[in-house]
Amino acid sequence: MPDGFKVLRVADMQHTGNGYLQRAHFQIGYKIKELEIGLPYAFVRATAEAKLLDDDTHQLITQQSRDFFVFRKDNNDWKIFRYMFNHVKVK
Repeated sequence: MPDGFKVLRVADMQHTGNGYLQRAHFQIGYKIKELEIGLPYAFVRATAEAKLLDDDTHQLITQQSRDFFVFRKDNNDWKIFRYMFNHVKVK
């Protein structure tokens, strides 16, 4: 796990499908910095800003990260093949 993130336990995972993202008011936006297409793959370098409600403090938290996506074309559809992020910064 990245620094500052808690490890998810089984009980935490069981609640993720029960509306966690709605309860946390989760929102995320991406800004594309670079896009390279070389069929059947596309590479996207982006930055993201995510907002969510902290379970413990009930405060809205804003986080920024650098993101990297690898898409693969499957028939006529682009699908996320790999994704990674780093340098999460809490504002």
